[in-house]
Amino acid sequence: MNRELSIVKEQIKKFNLDLSELTVITECASGFYAYNTFVPILAKAKKVIAVSKTTSHGSYDQNKKNIENLAEELEINTSTLEIVEKLDEQHISEADIITNSGHVRPISNKIISQMKRTAVIPLMWETWEFRDDDLDLNSAIQNDILVLGTKETSSQIDMRGYAGALGLAILVYLKLEVYKTKVVLFGKEILGDAIVEMFKKNGVEYLWFVDNPANESQKSYKELGNYKDIIKSYDVILFAEHSFRDEILTKEHGLTLKDLSYLNKEIKVGIIAGNIRENDLIESNLEYFPKKIMPPGYLSFQTYDMGAKPVIELFSAGLKIGQQMAMHRLNGMSLEKTIEFMITKSFAMDFIGKSYMDRYKEIRGIDC
Repeated sequence: MNRELSIVKEQIKKFNLDLSELTVITECASGFYAYNTFVPILAKAKKVIAVSKTTSHGSYDQNKKNIENLAEELEINTSTLEIVEKLDEQHISEADIITNSGHVRPISNKIISQMKRTAVIPLMWETWEFRDDDLDLNSAIQNDILVLGTKETSSQIDMRGYAGALGLAILVYLKLEVYKTKVVLFGKEILGDAIVEMFKKNGVEYLWFVDNPANESQKSYKELGNYKDIIKSYDVILFAEHSFRDEILTKEHGLTLKDLSYLNKEIKVGIIAGNIRENDLIESNLEYFPKKIMPPGYLSFQTYDMGAKPVIELFSAGLKIGQQMAMHRLNGMSLEKTIEFMITKSFAMDFIGKSYMDRYKEIRGIDC
């Protein structure tokens, strides 16, 4: 059996995914993401509406043809699938679940206002990664559309191993040995923390900088200039900063790319995530990877680059959250009770700092 299809079936079984009463809007994408289209189909969704756009990864026609060819090759019945280039009001009003997938985004006020009030939007990642330009959260709240994230550190899914493996994989791409490689690491949260755990297990020597140090193993970005003499003997600078959106290598922090180039012309730069300018990298003449650098808040190097399983697993986990939220809402459970159930009984994740219900009460003017 095709390995990716085996992973799809494995995840459906693992999460006991049953969408037989639900209509799902998701994406029709390329590469490993194409297999996500088959997850709701094989989880017996009543209907799957897959939207595709023309991007640098492929055109609408190419994506559609690829899905059709894969379905035929893998003998998947696509009678419940409709692939579209644009969502219309009928599609949106039918949906019980709209996934926060790339080709579906941005999920605007126009889309949300056409959704039925029992419909839900699961985020296929943790809520601290939320970006306003992906989804109009205020509109969702105003229209009683529940939005929750996926807790990637829960025992049922635990994506930290994949995040940690990214740190090792990028060293390999940079033709570094991993074992005994000396790394200056930028970033905390799920990426930095997971990478450090993987470094410890694989004999990587690291110097770790974060925005707000929580212990003695972490140094502050503001202290970078104090470590110039140490950093110049290291093999690689690794950006794994997904939450701090400002530039790190600055005069204010005491170290710039120009400084790095002067200190050690052989030091390499790896970028998983973080604020670094591609033009500055080119001008520094330092070797870096990957060659396409994404804006802050997006991943330049991601688990997709290592294989299909993390892509399909995280998507399937998000769909499971969508299934549970949607069924509770269809059965008449209130927003507040649904959130309480999801947070205590599943691996769903509420918004950090200001929860969905706190935002709801604030936007609706409800006295706490």
